[in-house]
Formats: sequence, structure tokens, C-alpha cells
Amino acid sequence: MKNYKKISFLCLASICVAILVYFMGLFSVRAYRDNKAYRENQNKHNVLKASLSKSCEGFSEDAVMKAKEFCNRFDLACGDSQVPSSWVFIDYTVPESQNRQSSWLRLYRTYGTKTFMFEKNDPSRILKEIRFGVDCKTKEVYLYDNKWQHWKYVEKYGGSSPFKTRWPEPMLEKNAKQIVDRIAQRMVMPEDMVFDGMKNEITLGVWNAFWVRKKDGYAYEDDWMVISIMAATGELIGYEKRYRMQPCPTVANITREHAIEIARGIFRNKVPDRVLEKEKDLFTVSSNTLIVQPSRYKRPVNESEAITDTSSRLAWVIEYHPSEPDNPPEGINLYLLHMHFKVIIDAATGEVIYTSDVPSSVTKK
Repeated sequence: MKNYKKISFLCLASICVAILVYFMGLFSVRAYRDNKAYRENQNKHNVLKASLSKSCEGFSEDAVMKAKEFCNRFDLACGDSQVPSSWVFIDYTVPESQNRQSSWLRLYRTYGTKTFMFEKNDPSRILKEIRFGVDCKTKEVYLYDNKWQHWKYVEKYGGSSPFKTRWPEPMLEKNAKQIVDRIAQRMVMPEDMVFDGMKNEITLGVWNAFWVRKKDGYAYEDDWMVISIMAATGELIGYEKRYRMQPCPTVANITREHAIEIARGIFRNKVPDRVLEKEKDLFTVSSNTLIVQPSRYKRPVNESEAITDTSSRLAWVIEYHPSEPDNPPEGINLYLLHMHFKVIIDAATGEVIYTSDVPSSVTKK
């Protein structure tokens, strides 16, 4: 009997060890695969970075000249000294101007640039720089950010920052529009850039004018231009342009109704039944067609994975917006009602390009 128990114990122990070894082996294989994928993507990242860096070699002096030409074109005092530096952006956005508080999404970009600052010889000032960005491929100024001029007015009106300044009354929108129109005529303006409105950034003392790139009436999600002027005086203090996405066909075989139906099916598979019972009361659904860049929605294995594909597709963007996010019905997770659920669907084929994550605390069990 004792031998039987001993044998049983040994068999059980052997089985446990075998199971442990199996899972350890499985974990090791998975870890190896993940590590291999990481190394491969890191190598791609390094190769791309080296390639983009090479595209910027020998471009420092020319980049400074491009910036000076920009200053001369718009009668700007660009500074007394230059501090050039090379930057290669992988997976990250264009460095945005401080003068904007807009709803533009921060999207993935992949390119090489020269960014540098001109500085004013003014010992009385804390912020003296005027920042420029020049694309190494197109040889074009894509970013101008005049902190020196902006902060000159911050100090003039007794502020400690742009957000803590009592800005004077801004000029009328129609007058600001006339000024930015004159500036835009002297810019390198692509033909498919379409004016998209004005916005008075009251807390910054700035008027912003927006353009968006369009094809056949459809907007590109990440190609646009903004011009910033002082709201009271009309001086040009900021400019930024993104123009990278490849054109695509604009055939829409999928109707709005069909796209919403696809999105609703995905939504219903992700959220609890108690939410679905009150779906119409809890959420409003919006739909829009945009030209999107599918590669930016593919999850990288790691943050260093390079996104080089700038091809685009016309897509339906379906979003669920909370109707009353601060007043949830009983039994409904408050966090869910602050969640904006998004599905992006190829307008030609119906393929789902992207689906938002749903917090684990509110997913269907």
C-alpha cells in the first residue's frame, strides 16, 4: 500500500513537472519569437533612420538658407544667430507649433528633417528663439514658430505666460482672413489644399487659419496647413504644413448605412448586454468619410517599429459618442460613458482597418 502511494505520488509529481516544463518551453518559444520580432523591427528602424539621416547629410547650410529665404519672403526679423541640429522622426509627429490649440490628431510620420533655432541677441528676454523645420526630402520649410515675437507681446501685456496674459481685443475675423489670404498667396500652396476655417485662440492672443488637403471633396486625415497671426496686430508668428499621404481612388462601394451596421456589430460584441439595452439612449453615432493612412493603425511590436507606408484609402469613420457622459443610468459604468468608440472601414471593400479598444472593466464578459 505504501509502495502504491509512493508510486502515485511520483507519477503525479512527474506529470506536474512535465506540465511545468511544457509551459516553460511554450513561454520560452513565445519570448524568443517576441524577442526576434523586436530585433527585426529594431534593425528595420535603424536602417530607416540611417537612410533618413543620410538624406539630411550636407543639408545644414542649405536648410538655414531656406529659412532665411522664408524670412525675407514675409519681411520677418529671423534672429542674429543660428543653432542647427539634425532630427530624424520615426513614428513620431512633426513638432507642432505652440500657437495652436486645435483638434488635429497627432499622427505617425516617417521622414528626415533639419530643425534649428535662430536666436535674438536680447539679454533682457528669456525666450529668444525662432524655430524652423525644413524637410530634407522636399527642401521645404514646413515649420515656423516665432516664440521671440509671441513672448514679446506676452511681456508687453504683463503676462507670465501666453495663458496668463490679458490679450487686447482681437481684430474681426474677416480682417484676419484678409491678412492670412495675403500670406497664403506667398506660400508654397498645393492646389489640393482647401481653406477650412478660422479659429480665434483667445487664451493665446492668436488667430489661426486652417487648410485641409482634399481629393474629390474627401479630406485627408493628416495632410493640412495652419497659419498663425497675432490676433490684434496681424503679424505672422506661426506656420506648419503636413503633406505626405499618397493619393488613392475615391470609390465608395460601402454605403453609410452598411458601414454603421458593420461598426454596430463590432460594438455589440465588445460591450455588456446592459449597455446594449440602452444603446440609443447612451450613445449618438456619427459617420464621416476620410482618406486615411492604414499603416498608422497597425499596432507596432514595439514603439521603434518604423512606419514607412504612406499609401492611403478612402474610409468610413464611425464613432460612438456618449450622450450624457456625466449622468450615467444605474448599473452603467461611468468610465464607459467617457469612452469614444471608433471603427474605421474601407469604403471600397468593407474591410475593417481599425477598431478602438474597450476598457477591460466594461467589456462583454
